[in-house]
Amino acid sequence: LVSENLIGGSAIEIASFLMNTTGLDKELIGEYLGNKDNGSVRSAFVELIPFTGLDFDIALRRLLFCFRLPGEAQQIDRLMESFATHYYNCNSINPETVTIKIFESCDAAYVLAFSVIMLNTDAHNPAIKHKMTRQQFLNNNRGLNEGKDFPKEFLEELYARIVDDEIRMKGGALFSFALKRDWLQYESKNRLRKGWKRRWFILDQHTLLIFNKPTDSLPKKIFSLEGVKLITDSEKNRFTIESFESPKMKKENNSVLIVLCAPSAISFESWVRCIKSQIIASNSSKNGVLESNSNHNNNNNNNNNNNQTGMLEGLKLLLTTPYILAIFLLASFYEIVTTILDYQMKVLGQQQFPDTEDFAAFLGRFGQCTNGLALMFAVLGTGFLLRTFGLTFCLLIYPTTAAIVIIYVYSYPWLWSVFVAMITLKGLSYALNNPAKEMLFLPTNDDVRYKSKSWIDMFGSRSAKALGSIITNMLRSNPDSLMLYGTLISLGVIFSWFTVALYLGKSFKKLSEEGRSLSQLS
Repeated sequence: LVSENLIGGSAIEIASFLMNTTGLDKELIGEYLGNKDNGSVRSAFVELIPFTGLDFDIALRRLLFCFRLPGEAQQIDRLMESFATHYYNCNSINPETVTIKIFESCDAAYVLAFSVIMLNTDAHNPAIKHKMTRQQFLNNNRGLNEGKDFPKEFLEELYARIVDDEIRMKGGALFSFALKRDWLQYESKNRLRKGWKRRWFILDQHTLLIFNKPTDSLPKKIFSLEGVKLITDSEKNRFTIESFESPKMKKENNSVLIVLCAPSAISFESWVRCIKSQIIASNSSKNGVLESNSNHNNNNNNNNNNNQTGMLEGLKLLLTTPYILAIFLLASFYEIVTTILDYQMKVLGQQQFPDTEDFAAFLGRFGQCTNGLALMFAVLGTGFLLRTFGLTFCLLIYPTTAAIVIIYVYSYPWLWSVFVAMITLKGLSYALNNPAKEMLFLPTNDDVRYKSKSWIDMFGSRSAKALGSIITNMLRSNPDSLMLYGTLISLGVIFSWFTVALYLGKSFKKLSEEGRSLSQLS
């Protein structure tokens, strides 16, 4: 490529090509960078990744996401040396980066990088029966920081993160480019289960996600860091995230989103620094009150300018981004199918209840059953299904259920079969389909989310309902035609719906595993 003048011949140009070109074999990239003759490219490649302010293992995860670590010890040695030098320069030369100094030299970072790689292999290789204990890890790294010991809390927390959350050498890790991932204690507001709970937290894309454990594929709770402020208590290693809300909410003490406690001063400092960098100012926050750095505020001003653009920006996102368009179609297909089925139910209902009051009572029972079923699904099944089977399964189960109930209704076209079908679809929609649809926006930033959701939730929903109404109006003169052709049209829509849901599930998983987002579209 260099000889053909397709890319430049300098180290930085070759490194940029290897870093930014999709489709390259990551194993071959690792072997090329580990070659002793490619030292300048190796250093340039590593320096393309910003390590400032990152935890040691987070920086290592980001590096190892970009290529596959080669098997030869000398190649690994060269790569870890370049990593350690860049990490040390990013976090030790600038005194504003950290107040608690960890590394005395880049050699100390190099030795610990090797130690972390060995710990990761030891902890997650099933062939190794006798695993390294925490005390053995501490002993192995004693006196390696230029004759001094690394801080004990730092090594203990590093050990826990590696053992609990594997550094995946062959990809497949969720939120690979997350800014922070670690165990924290949070204060539960549940009246029945008050107290401090230990959970796995990930900070990514201006969002704080809570998982029960590192291996969970979907978060238990999600907190947006837009329009919030951070209150810290360094003596107790606690920090509180509050929202800028109305005085009424503050009097009721509802402005507190979450209270967190870090296990050590080192962890506390790291979390506070990272959260401050991810907070986004809102229009309701006053100047100087929101805790954030100046560079981020400048970026936020640009984001606010982007947010002020008109509806054409949302339309542009739909037309140019397949992922966003697929979410639009997912929401629209649901409305078309339920509109047709709802009209079929009302036609049968009016035939069986010609009296207006009786028909109104029937619709009242329908609403009660729908809300009751949705509540039951939400309490007993939503979180369990999302955490156990994943987002793709939850996206596919709804159109599958819709196809089953529509075939059932056509086979048994009487009022109460349609009644059961409708409350099943409505209940599943409120409890499962809508939460799964909202999860799809996780890989987007706030600007993309706001622009696209206005079209998806308003224009898409209304247009789909209108299309469903047009179909039912064309068939309303003949109930038999309504049941036959309405069913065929619904099944055709469901087939497209299933295809789109499958695409979204795979795309969401790929975006999460590769640490990518749609933020560049804003």
